[in-house]
Amino acid sequence: MSCGSGAEPRFFPLAVLRSRVPWPAQASAALLNPSWAELRRLAVETQGIAPRGALRIRLAYRLFYLSFEEGATFLALAAQAGGELLAADFKPAERNLELPAALLVRCLPQLWPCFATGPVFADFLARGGLEGLAQEAGLRVLARRPLLAGAAVLLRLSPVARNLR
Repeated sequence: MSCGSGAEPRFFPLAVLRSRVPWPAQASAALLNPSWAELRRLAVETQGIAPRGALRIRLAYRLFYLSFEEGATFLALAAQAGGELLAADFKPAERNLELPAALLVRCLPQLWPCFATGPVFADFLARGGLEGLAQEAGLRVLARRPLLAGAAVLLRLSPVARNLR
């Protein structure tokens, strides 16, 4: 797979970014960046009903290089498989203090030769970044913590309970 096809961007320091996520202690045993197949298997095993409050899945910079629709589908499947989950990924600037870091992140496609996800990444940010994906996936934000001087965010997400009538 090449860059821009849903594959991780080559030559991009994902390992460095992922190692800097300040996961809470209770999340240390949660599965980190599972594949589509692992999520589907977990969703079948739990039948979409994960224990309330259990953290079973962590996503670290796993979504920004997917198309927005694919990212929202992946996030919804992660919630179906694991209930509450933690996700760290990029977001657009919300305050002036976040602008320098956000502008640097916007330059990432030009800084790495195989970051051909430029249009995908731009769409990801234009549609709200990780929080936009969470909304699209029908998830509720339980807690948020800024990362990378405001260019990214760590969210605790939960599926929205649906009223059954």
